[in-house]
Amino acid sequence: MVPAKSAGFVVGDALSFGDTLERLFAAGIIVVLGITLAQHWDPIGIGLGLILFVLIRPGTVYVVTLHEKMQGSRRALIGWFGIRGIGSINYIAYAYAHGLQSSEAVSMINMSLTLVVTSVLLHGVTLSPFMRFYHAKKRH
Repeated sequence: MVPAKSAGFVVGDALSFGDTLERLFAAGIIVVLGITLAQHWDPIGIGLGLILFVLIRPGTVYVVTLHEKMQGSRRALIGWFGIRGIGSINYIAYAYAHGLQSSEAVSMINMSLTLVVTSVLLHGVTLSPFMRFYHAKKRH
């Protein structure tokens, strides 16, 4: 076997293994997040999430991509799914670890956890139908 081909197989396997580990880690985080939410539920996080998902992120995507030649359906899809994730928990954990430990900190933690779970549920449920609609519209 050619050494370059062998190296390619090794790199491919390593990337596949890394992707699998990342997915397992993300699934574990979601399970822990769900368990944690039982103690840290805050309905304000749902309202905040809806404002972010329906107004702020789509509006920002629209403004930022105004000068781009982009179909409205693609812009809407980016606005809905956009950049999201569990990063807000990292920021809250950092602030908490560096001295933010008041009742406001607890409130921010509770809202962030609720917001992330709301995002996971809402975007998870809408992913397949929205993508089917987008691809169907793209074909016509």
